[in-house]
Amino acid sequence: MKFNVLILFITMAFVACDKDDPKEITSMDPECEDVFTDMLDAQKQFTFNLFGEVHASEEADKNIFLSPLSASLALGMTTNGALGNTLSEMQTCLSIDPMTLAESNQGYRCLIDYYDELDPMVEMDIANSIWYRKGIPVKPNFINANQEYFDGEVKELEFNEAAKDEINQWVADNTQDKIQSIVQSIPSDAIMYLINAIYFKGTWKFQFDESATANQAFYKTDQSQVDVDFMKQKESFNYLKGDDFAAIDLPYGDEKYSMRIVLPDYGVDINEFTEQFSAEKWEELSVNMQAREVNVSIPKFTIEYQKTLNDALMNLGMEAAFRNGAELNNIADLSLMISKVLQKTFVEVNEEGTEAAAVTSVEVVVTSVDPNAPPYFTANRPFLFAIYETQNGNISFLGKMMNPAEDGE
Repeated sequence: MKFNVLILFITMAFVACDKDDPKEITSMDPECEDVFTDMLDAQKQFTFNLFGEVHASEEADKNIFLSPLSASLALGMTTNGALGNTLSEMQTCLSIDPMTLAESNQGYRCLIDYYDELDPMVEMDIANSIWYRKGIPVKPNFINANQEYFDGEVKELEFNEAAKDEINQWVADNTQDKIQSIVQSIPSDAIMYLINAIYFKGTWKFQFDESATANQAFYKTDQSQVDVDFMKQKESFNYLKGDDFAAIDLPYGDEKYSMRIVLPDYGVDINEFTEQFSAEKWEELSVNMQAREVNVSIPKFTIEYQKTLNDALMNLGMEAAFRNGAELNNIADLSLMISKVLQKTFVEVNEEGTEAAAVTSVEVVVTSVDPNAPPYFTANRPFLFAIYETQNGNISFLGKMMNPAEDGE
């Protein structure tokens, strides 16, 4: 018989709360009233769309742990640099259409503020940053929008080994060292990284007694087994027994965050079950779960996962941004494209609670230059120079400029 646990993701509080309660929406900022619910709906739809694409691309027996929220925030920042068809495809992919760019920016602003103030008993930190190559003429409107709506930290760097180390240190600092790096090397054509980092630490409202933890069998899909530590307790939880599954919510802190576990019945194929799971079924679960006493037994586990999301995002309609001719001219008047969207995640579940982190990086590169576009020449680094006669190209003087501040003595 087949037995497996599907950890869909750490459920954020808006799932458990009444999304129509205006106090939850308007207490942060009156401007959130018109966009917040639409943004929540978009996040739920994008979550299952992205998870479905990634699940379809992975080996059937591989653990998966994504942060669609992290991916959405990193790409949401990037939309401020897009226009035309590129922007339209990104909005469709993120499920934020038909919101305008101004509306989605405000929606992301409200979302960040919402998480920031949600539950003082749970640590949920969101950080955004933009790192760009020194000398690139990045447009002020792009920078300003990401600072205003995403609290984006912005830094201009020489894209060298030291820059890679500084970016990765920011990643480590903003994930409590759970994720050490996101940039392995900086390609010569890379001009920008847009990075989101999320760190979550929640203590179970009902902690598991370590003395009750015991080693027992976990049955894999090939009917083999592994012995792992299982945590056990009996308590009142929101629970639902469906036709071919059971589901339970394990709350953190002040119950504004929860982990939901959806467990297919014996004999139900976990991969087929996952393929059929959707935002609509998630909502149906949320409505029908009821509090009751349950004997809970779940394994302790740790997952470290990484995934390049290019293919998944293209399958969701975001194609133009990854190709020559991408319209990213609101970043800079250069021919740009996205070369890679990379996500790394970490989660540890134990008797005390859950610690999780995610980082998503959007790497932007310069492509072939439009021959009709005026080039940029910024001599802001050492250079060679010559004085020569143009008839035959004979050089009279040849020099190397290393420091224009020197007075020539």
